[in-house]
Amino acid sequence: MARLIALILCFVLLSAPTFTIAQQSSPSNSPDATAIQRVIESQIEAFQRDDAAMAYGYASPAIQRIFLNPAIFMQMVRSGFLPVYRPQSFEFQELVLIDGEIVQQVLF
Repeated sequence: MARLIALILCFVLLSAPTFTIAQQSSPSNSPDATAIQRVIESQIEAFQRDDAAMAYGYASPAIQRIFLNPAIFMQMVRSGFLPVYRPQSFEFQELVLIDGEIVQQVLF
């Protein structure tokens, strides 16, 4: 279970665009925290509507280079990330800085 959550977390983090926030003790208080969560929510909503183009549009450039079009991307999500594709529920956890990168933890 922990491995699945970690794998999903990695997928979500790679799918979200990059945001920059000032170094601070609690990035969760950043105005960008809401923007980051909105992007993740929007991508999940696109998955739920089977809107491949929209979900792919929220993917990071690195993910788009790996999965060259929306159809390939959606197939990967359907086959490997069912809890993200069709979540029963999800909850935003802590937003943290790890090695200078913003990490939004999401529990599916």
